[in-house]
Amino acid sequence: MKTRVTGIGGIFFKTKDSKATKAWYGKHLGLPVDDYGCTFWWKDEAGKKASTQWSPFKEHTTYFEPSKQPFMVNF
Repeated sequence: MKTRVTGIGGIFFKTKDSKATKAWYGKHLGLPVDDYGCTFWWKDEAGKKASTQWSPFKEHTTYFEPSKQPFMVNF
């Protein structure tokens, strides 16, 4: 059986003020944000539940290391 990616697992990015960023997206775009950002729930082609996480991180996080990029996309 061939395994393949069915969606994006998460979108993570650095920002100067992660709390303010989450609050802005919640207020202006209606995202249901929590301490981690926002989880988007959906179903794949087979009808299985899946999710994509959207999370702003503090500007100086080490979470993305060893990468020095300001964002990360997980599949």
